[in-house]
Amino acid sequence: MPEEYISRKAALVALQDSDLFNTTERQQRAIRELPAADVAPVVRCKDCIYNIDGLCFCRRPLGNSVAVKPDDFCRWGETE
Repeated sequence: MPEEYISRKAALVALQDSDLFNTTERQQRAIRELPAADVAPVVRCKDCIYNIDGLCFCRRPLGNSVAVKPDDFCRWGETE
């Protein structure tokens, strides 16, 4: 089962907005000090500079380009 990741800021906001808990500085500090997850940002094909009219031109010869879906991604995706 894949793990899900959230930002520290989102966790702190959710904790502060919760009606169930009276948050303390200790609880907030515990969240701020959690280790960061080992994740990398993903560039979706719809946002990639190599996506031209729905075809992927990243690291492929012009004749071998493939049609991609907007939410596809690869390790070579770039936004700039």
